Amino acid sequence: MRLVGVILIFITGMMTSCTNNTNEDLITILNYLDTRGLVAVDTAGVFVVIGTPGTTDRPKENSTIKLTYKGYYIDGEVFDQSSPDQKTLLKLSSSIEGLRYGLAKFGKNSTGSILIPSDLGFGNNAPFGVRRNAILIYDVQVSDFN
Repeated sequence: MRLVGVILIFITGMMTSCTNNTNEDLITILNYLDTRGLVAVDTAGVFVVIGTPGTTDRPKENSTIKLTYKGYYIDGEVFDQSSPDQKTLLKLSSSIEGLRYGLAKFGKNSTGSILIPSDLGFGNNAPFGVRRNAILIYDVQVSDFN
């Protein structure tokens, strides 16, 4: 019986820490949007700011998207970006969860930003050179997809 109590306390603690991190990310993202006067749509926990809407058709889960992008943290430090004079091809189904949700809101010839909480970004499994458990922001310009 004592072991069951310890396990329940451990599970409750894990759930609380995940919730706190998610809540902290949400508060940070909402403050970021507010201080910049940005209006975003919440899509499954990912915040999308559309600058130029583009066409009304949207990419599918198996689409390959042609885009330029800049990925940075909420403090402005850039961690990745495409070459400005060359479009990047991105297989939507192979990207992080937050980009899959966010890019699904962009039409062809559209621009905007995607704000991704840490649990829908790289989380604790960030690749080399990317911060763990970081809120990510991507400025994107989607030119085409199939």
